[in-house]
Amino acid sequence: MDVDDTISDNCALALLVRYHVRMLFIVGGLGFIGTHAAREFADHGEQVAVSTHRTIRDTKVSEELFQGRVTVVSLDMTDGAAVAATFDRLGVDSVCNLLAPPPGAWEVGEEYRANMIGLLNILEAAQKRGVRRLTQASSAAVYAQLPPGAHDEDAPLPMNGRNSTEAFKKAEEVLAGHFADRTGLDMAIVRFSGIYGPLYHSLVNFPSRVAHAAVKGRPLPLERDGQPLVYAGDGGDMCCVKDAVLGLRLIHNAPKLQHRVYNVASGVPTTNADVAGAAHAAQPSFSLQLPPGSRGGSGGVGYSSIARIQSELGYAPHYTIGSGMAEYMSWLASHEE
Repeated sequence: MDVDDTISDNCALALLVRYHVRMLFIVGGLGFIGTHAAREFADHGEQVAVSTHRTIRDTKVSEELFQGRVTVVSLDMTDGAAVAATFDRLGVDSVCNLLAPPPGAWEVGEEYRANMIGLLNILEAAQKRGVRRLTQASSAAVYAQLPPGAHDEDAPLPMNGRNSTEAFKKAEEVLAGHFADRTGLDMAIVRFSGIYGPLYHSLVNFPSRVAHAAVKGRPLPLERDGQPLVYAGDGGDMCCVKDAVLGLRLIHNAPKLQHRVYNVASGVPTTNADVAGAAHAAQPSFSLQLPPGSRGGSGGVGYSSIARIQSELGYAPHYTIGSGMAEYMSWLASHEE
């Protein structure tokens, strides 16, 4: 699979545009969720193109996942003219914006431009094309400052953001929603929870670190300066990536949506002890003893309510933390990443 910077000579794409075949463009489509999303849509008969800027995937892994069905385009989303031209050449009919630079990995101004200028360019190109829908990825990080328990989409959110993901996702929801209201653009917002599974390479979340420790023998620091970093009773909503992209597809392809914002999650609280237990069940030789209780002693775990997407679109997660970790660890056993 080749990355094509100038796709105007691509005969297959030219035919697709000529005969008005629906083309889904996934921004950030070689990222963690984006890669799985591209496969999910392609598996259900969609014509899919994905953008990449800095992310590079192993060719063998890409071929395994995409099987030649996904077009990869190298594109800097901060270049508005290039974004608009690419949308036109591809004949983009709908867009999923999954652009999300890894928190803290880029210089702050660069991260800001990628998130915010990139978003504006996507919105303007989508409006110009008259796309049927733009689905914007957000995060359950917007709920980070709320008390433990179930968080639904109408919960009032504090205005500040204590980390990059929380700050940018809150801003993107408000600004993209305002653009859609002003222009009539059909837009949905998907708040993903703690997504884990194959190709999650940053190892930020706890399930990924546990899976790699169990399968790859990577160190799993549990203390710093004699103080616990992880407690058994802490956790969140842990959602297998395959369930996440199922929810994304249901929202993006729904003929008409009753709401703008949807949680896509497991819908249940999962503690760090649950994750450790799932890893042990999948690989009995691996055992992890976590300090009891929770950070600060408050107790309780925040998680995302999925009542809205369940009742409206029939979404039902297929994976528990046990089955999800078992499949993730099985994949890691036969893949380098």
